[in-house]
Amino acid sequence: MFHFSKMKKYFSLVLFLFALNFAKSQYCNVHNSSEIISPSKEKAAAFLTRFFKEKLTGSELYLTSEKSSLAAHHFAFDQKIDDISIAHSFVKISVANNGKIVSIYEQLVNVSEFQKLDYKPILLADFDMQNLKIESSEKVWWISHQLLEPALEVTIENNEHKKARMVYTQRGLVDETSLSFHFMQDSLVSGKVFYPDPLTSSGNVYGGNYRDFGDSDTSFLNNERVTKTFKVEFDSPVFKLQNPSLELQDLDNDGTPIATSTSPNFDFTRGQKGFEDVNAYYHISIMQQRLVDLGFSISMSKVIIDPHGTSADNSFFSYPNFIYYGTGGVDDAEDADVITHEYSHFLSRNAAPNTNVGMERQGLDEGLGDYVAASYSQAINPFKKEWIFNWDGHNEFWNGRIVNSTRLYPIDKLNNIYKDGEMWSSTLIQIHDEIGRGKTDSLLFESIYQYAANMTYPMAAQALLKADTLLFGGANTSVLTKHLGNRCYIQSPQNGCSVGIASVSKTKLIITNTMEGFILSGEEKVVEFALFDLMGKEIALINGSVFEDRSTLPPSIYIIHAKTKEGTKVAKWWSGY
Repeated sequence: MFHFSKMKKYFSLVLFLFALNFAKSQYCNVHNSSEIISPSKEKAAAFLTRFFKEKLTGSELYLTSEKSSLAAHHFAFDQKIDDISIAHSFVKISVANNGKIVSIYEQLVNVSEFQKLDYKPILLADFDMQNLKIESSEKVWWISHQLLEPALEVTIENNEHKKARMVYTQRGLVDETSLSFHFMQDSLVSGKVFYPDPLTSSGNVYGGNYRDFGDSDTSFLNNERVTKTFKVEFDSPVFKLQNPSLELQDLDNDGTPIATSTSPNFDFTRGQKGFEDVNAYYHISIMQQRLVDLGFSISMSKVIIDPHGTSADNSFFSYPNFIYYGTGGVDDAEDADVITHEYSHFLSRNAAPNTNVGMERQGLDEGLGDYVAASYSQAINPFKKEWIFNWDGHNEFWNGRIVNSTRLYPIDKLNNIYKDGEMWSSTLIQIHDEIGRGKTDSLLFESIYQYAANMTYPMAAQALLKADTLLFGGANTSVLTKHLGNRCYIQSPQNGCSVGIASVSKTKLIITNTMEGFILSGEEKVVEFALFDLMGKEIALINGSVFEDRSTLPPSIYIIHAKTKEGTKVAKWWSGY
């Protein structure tokens, strides 16, 4: 389904063309190898052909993407039969600069297990495509039960500029994948921006004099503008808000002009349309330069943005390089958190093209965007650092999001890409707070080059650990292991994940909080219980069902092992209630 990346009221949009999603069940396998190969596409293809010899019998690999990060090279291949791709079948390999294989992700089809039908062309004329712009179409094979049947993969855009990749067989639509994720001479000029938003800079929460007021000017809000200098293009006699990697356009054709100036000064009040243009341009250009300073090239491709791209209270990234910022509620382009979150979707697409498929993979992208927003704004001002979308959210328009979630994987997974993404961003912020922004940003951006379709949170955790080995020789492994383990993305004998935490969601224990601690009850009487921290250390062993020593514990998540006549029950308790 098409989703906005912020999804402010956490609702799902109805597909603009079809009411149902027929997407097939997907999987992604991870493999390891100690073999050393040259980091080239030829050597990668040869190795994968040997490594997956059985699965690839009767088919071939074709290179679809080649990317280089700071420490590795990343190659993605499609699986083809008779020069026609099998839909959703791929293999991706990351090879370190020294030739060590970092990761292998695959979603290949063992062709010998399927009956291949004769390829009969699929005609778009047979389907209702009214009000849709067809960008491309390609013949593919589609797997249905034990058959490989002819299909057509079509990239389309609707009248709201959202894009999708649809697969049709003779039976009609069988799959859809969203491609819109919501959520000249250089001259130095100056302009007024929020830094990063008027609430953070003023130390206020939404309300009173610090409200949207229908996007009108007020002295309180205009006083929070600060003057910044930045580079734009000069096409005499006009200064334009663009650079080789960033351009502003009226993407939705609503007639809102993009701000220009005949002097090196872009001074707009927040009630003027030009203010959002300058604000979005400034914050993205700063993000672009930061990535270059860190050594990454993913920000050097051009992104095209419309600061007034939709009248809805949502923003979204649309494949391949378009960002539409919403104007409903608080204008999204007034909040640096929204601006940088959406830009992160573009960066993710550049590092790992065509991989934002699958519930957990999409949740990782939302978590990435939330972390990028939090990392960026905290570096400016740490006020309410546990919040993101401080100005745009946490108000009457929507609730915003947080980066201090205490939920654990997988027991607290909600199968909501935005809420589950909060778990990932909160883990990254914990790492950020311990090893610093520079190292955490570098680790994250290095790791996303490894991302593949339908990958999971534990796979992303391993990618983060591998990035640390590549960039820093494993110097941050203990910190990463601690926080990734505490969240149960990885397992070790030292964390609570190894003591039955997977069964927590099935427990029938009832935890009643008290001022002093908690009381345990349930279908069976609790005889005794043990309390563990997330490193597996036993904190207390209690006869009975009452705990009264909350004041001795730091706020954290603890694991309860309760003994009943029926055996041991496991539950999770947050001491900060």
